Amino acid sequence: MRVWTVHARADGPEPVRLVREGFAWGACLLGPLWLLGQRLWFGALAWVAAAVLIALLPDRAVVPLLLGLCLLTGAHGLDLLRHKLARRGFATFGVVAAPDEAAALARLLAERPDLSAPLARAALA
Repeated sequence: MRVWTVHARADGPEPVRLVREGFAWGACLLGPLWLLGQRLWFGALAWVAAAVLIALLPDRAVVPLLLGLCLLTGAHGLDLLRHKLARRGFATFGVVAAPDEAAALARLLAERPDLSAPLARAALA
């Protein structure tokens, strides 16, 4: 069972967004490409800058530090995504436990049927 945080806002093309809690393997393995795919521009720029600085260090320190950078990105990538949503006007609405995103959305709409109208408007737009 996975845990999803629910982020909602009243207006816009995407009124509700679900973000999974936990480790982001894509962020760990792909680093700046994952950050760019999530439209986290400053995070990708910071990742590349950190990697360049690490590459300038002596050879013995490069591999452990790059591995640490990858693990750090995987551990906090979804937190960066939540922070971006907060900056864009999404409020943290709650937490839903479900095996996948579709089931989490279904459970959310079962608990909060008032959210189905904004989602229906967004789907039609």
